[in-house]
Amino acid sequence: MDMMKAIAIIHIKPFTHGGNLKKMLCALFVFAAAGFLAEGKIFAQESLQKKIDQAEPGSTVIIKSGIYNEPITISKPLVIKGEGRIIFSSQSDESFITVEHTSHVVINHLSVEAEQDRNEMTAITVKDSSGIELSNIEITRFNQGVELFNVKDSTLDMLSIKGVRGHFSKKGNGISLFGTEGITVRDSEIDQVQDGLYIEEDEKSRVLDNLVTGSRYGIHLMYSKGVTAAGNTLKKNVTGLMLMMTNQTAIRDNRILLHTDYNGYGLVLFEGEAIVVKGNEISENAAGMSLQKIKNSEIVDNKIMANQTGVQFIHYDESNQMSGNELYGNILSAASDVRGAGVDGNEWDDYRGFDLDRDGFGDTPHQVKDLFSQLMINEKPYQFFFEAPSIVALTSLEKKLQVEEETGVRDERPVVNPAEDKEQGSFHFVFFLAGAAIFTGGVLGWRKIASS
Repeated sequence: MDMMKAIAIIHIKPFTHGGNLKKMLCALFVFAAAGFLAEGKIFAQESLQKKIDQAEPGSTVIIKSGIYNEPITISKPLVIKGEGRIIFSSQSDESFITVEHTSHVVINHLSVEAEQDRNEMTAITVKDSSGIELSNIEITRFNQGVELFNVKDSTLDMLSIKGVRGHFSKKGNGISLFGTEGITVRDSEIDQVQDGLYIEEDEKSRVLDNLVTGSRYGIHLMYSKGVTAAGNTLKKNVTGLMLMMTNQTAIRDNRILLHTDYNGYGLVLFEGEAIVVKGNEISENAAGMSLQKIKNSEIVDNKIMANQTGVQFIHYDESNQMSGNELYGNILSAASDVRGAGVDGNEWDDYRGFDLDRDGFGDTPHQVKDLFSQLMINEKPYQFFFEAPSIVALTSLEKKLQVEEETGVRDERPVVNPAEDKEQGSFHFVFFLAGAAIFTGGVLGWRKIASS
């Protein structure tokens, strides 16, 4: 009989002097149960681990809505499907779901929530497995969302991960990959974690079409090789994408924007080789892109706009190619350390030269060189004095002197937009005609006066 109905039909008679003690205890038990149910807590009665242990390999196990206080381990091919809201209530720091030493496990349509914000709890951990599929999973209030250790050829699709409250230094990552290969993470949304995706010692994984917000790093790559990050939106983190000691990586067609903290960067490339950064939109960041000690890499066809500093060059190597990029609307288009940087074929909105031979490139190089930008790279606090009257005067003096040096950022063939160049040319041509007319009129007037 339903518990609430039972409560409704119980009739408690007044206890007389000789009343039955058992009836009193029964009534107290019923009222205690009623108070517990009033809080809305319905603990699942069945043992999930028992159901999993008894299931045949390849069969489907349904996790029904309820509160579960036991972690589960899967070590054979199964399909795990959720129905309704599932709350994990446990004082243990074990993962709610652990998949280990197996293959072809599918977990989908799961909505998992930790009963309270826990500092060490992980929703799903996968170890030493392959062919794992996690899809349509919502994870909230866990410190760690999903962790993969030594996993191959697996897919994480359409996950929604919302971290715990507090500073990101006290949180775990949304998705972590350690020693993995051939993992695809796509169409997922991650918010309020330490790193949206932390990837370490990985090979050939793909991060596609994800949204990461409100975290430290949107995507953090460490010691990896052959990773592709494409079509992602990284927004309002401290740094959008951080790449460190990672090689043969493709970063394509991402939107990286609104990283405006004191140490905010859209994209940081640090000590990597054979990196391709192409077709990205990098906008409204404290620093759009920082290139530090990278080699044999291509930075091409990106739109770098409306940042405080467009591109920073630190220990920039001549083996790199930076071309075809559009830099406009940045307060400072580029900055470098004392080594400078040589680039070729980019479009700069602060270029003041002309394309008189109409070959699409400026007739003179574009030189980005000011002392203060170099100071800002070495001393971050100096950015607070940017645009101060004395700094503006110093920068203006440097531009007036027009000293060409090997240091600073120098584009040998800056791209000139044909439409803008035509407009500039037409403007000067009109003034030329006006000046010629005035000069001719003055000469004729002078002759007339002289002959009279």
